[in-house]
Amino acid sequence: MTLRAVDAVLTRQVFITGTIQDSLSAQPILDPTVISLRFQAAPQRPYPLYLRKTSDGNYAFFGNPSADLPILSGAETLNLELTVSSARYQTITVSISLGSADTAPGEITRVIDNQTVILPARPALPRVVNVVLTPVPLTLIGRVLRADDLNTAIAGATITVTAPAVVGPVTSNSQGNFTLANLPVAEEITVSVSHVDFSPLNTTIRLDYRQPVNEQYFSLT
Repeated sequence: MTLRAVDAVLTRQVFITGTIQDSLSAQPILDPTVISLRFQAAPQRPYPLYLRKTSDGNYAFFGNPSADLPILSGAETLNLELTVSSARYQTITVSISLGSADTAPGEITRVIDNQTVILPARPALPRVVNVVLTPVPLTLIGRVLRADDLNTAIAGATITVTAPAVVGPVTSNSQGNFTLANLPVAEEITVSVSHVDFSPLNTTIRLDYRQPVNEQYFSLT
């Protein structure tokens, strides 16, 4: 028997899907994400599809293949923008263009309770769009102290990030305090600390992106 009458759940299809990953670890983003799909053309407005997200960083926009996508012809395109944001990450927008070959209508068959069901579909879809989010640059604060007396600050020390990109230099104030903003987006950075009266220090620091401001004390001999 061939059935053509099916419920609304069975007539939904995923049109756009993918993963959301951290650029440093290549692991799924576990923090809550905000995902939107809009028309590219002004005035921009949401494209009316259902969204489902999972805790392991996957997302899917889905809808009714008979009604929720236009049927394009020739060189026509449906131009959309996918925007993804999350706390501690830089927002990213990805352009998506679907052409007539992507939206061409068709059918698929499913076997349900030993009966064949014919369902409307857009066979060329889903379009897979994987998104990589880059963390927001961090700020490093701290103090420069004497190694032989950690209660004594060193004023006028020069602090520079030397790798993987140069940031600074900045100079410690009378209390030995310093601030380095907009650090390179990396798992680790190399910091150089120098003063004319002390031996220079080069050290590697692993950054903690759970905190927008990292703190580090340096001691010079």
